[in-house]
Amino acid sequence: MCGRMIVKIEGKAYYKQFSSQENGWDLVVAPERYQRLGDDEPAREVRPTDRVVLHRVRDGELVPDEAFWTLVPPWTESATALRETGDGPRLVPPPQTHFNSRRDTLLKSPGWRRLLSTQRGVVLADAFLEWSDEEALAATGGAKNVGRFGLTGNRLMPLACVWNDIRIGDRTVTTCSVITVPPNDLLASLPHHRMPAILLGSALGSWLSPHTPDPERCLQTTLGADFESTILPAADYATLVPEARPARRLPRSSAKPRLPDLFS
Repeated sequence: MCGRMIVKIEGKAYYKQFSSQENGWDLVVAPERYQRLGDDEPAREVRPTDRVVLHRVRDGELVPDEAFWTLVPPWTESATALRETGDGPRLVPPPQTHFNSRRDTLLKSPGWRRLLSTQRGVVLADAFLEWSDEEALAATGGAKNVGRFGLTGNRLMPLACVWNDIRIGDRTVTTCSVITVPPNDLLASLPHHRMPAILLGSALGSWLSPHTPDPERCLQTTLGADFESTILPAADYATLVPEARPARRLPRSSAKPRLPDLFS
């Protein structure tokens, strides 16, 4: 699974991540959507139901949109609400929602297969956090650990997602779910039974392309050699999370659109 994400909104890095063209598909990126938001913005811990930047293709252009990290599928959306907080709106989902979705789940029914076929996206993260499985610990008698996992070389981590737009009152709200696959050796040693599907190399363009016939083939386990990780006792969790401090509010430009102030 993916229990927490560490995310830094930094427009120049986002643009660089998506400016290449993969597999001959002309992925059009609008650079004005990736204005730099400031060098001193800290990375933040993102939890399920928090807001994230979801990247999806619309009319041949890669568009960053605000989304809530908990998928509300079409068959349960009527019970969803928004609650206003001091940090902005928070999703109040019905019971049957999914901040993570297993690869095999996406293939098991027509509703899930439709999301896989037509509603694919990407969320960028700098790292993800995960805890030891309770069931595995009960079997082995080991101590509970927490791990922070990021790609080598401080590379941004493109996480495969599916999304669904829902109506709440007079608003259209986007929700999304991170797709998970079997663990690599690092996650298995935590121990944990799932990890997010990370789109490396040509898998990124193939996943986003509407012309890919079997997108589930992009959803593979990333090797442990591609990761830098820190695994600590669960009691030391706070040392893996960026220091909390207020985000600096930047003036809005009337000439160019910018990403939402998701963490202000």
